[in-house]
Amino acid sequence: MKALVIGLGSMGKRRIRCLKALGVQEIVGFDLRSDRREECVSKYGIQLADTITPDYIKNFDFTIISVPPDHHFKYMSQSLMAGRHFFVEASVLDEGFKQMEEQAKAVKITHSFLSMIGL
Repeated sequence: MKALVIGLGSMGKRRIRCLKALGVQEIVGFDLRSDRREECVSKYGIQLADTITPDYIKNFDFTIISVPPDHHFKYMSQSLMAGRHFFVEASVLDEGFKQMEEQAKAVKITHSFLSMIGL
């Protein structure tokens, strides 16, 4: 399996450790902050993405979205446009989630706002 982790703060790092424990070999991370990117490369040996687009997301089996809640919708939408499964941390925002869930069901995309693949 190939995973894309968007957001490399504390929760993104935790998800990387979980993926590694589950035996996921190919993990690519993305974060706007260079210190987080550098830390994840040195600690976990992951690869990095320069930018995130639906076309790029198509290269992965699923995405894990670990960014602040006000950015969830952007990456969820891109994952849906790419036709890829996604996991997003519980959000305090609910704007657009009902439509997002309906879209995901319509195209048979596994999604979770709380949990996916046992993470």
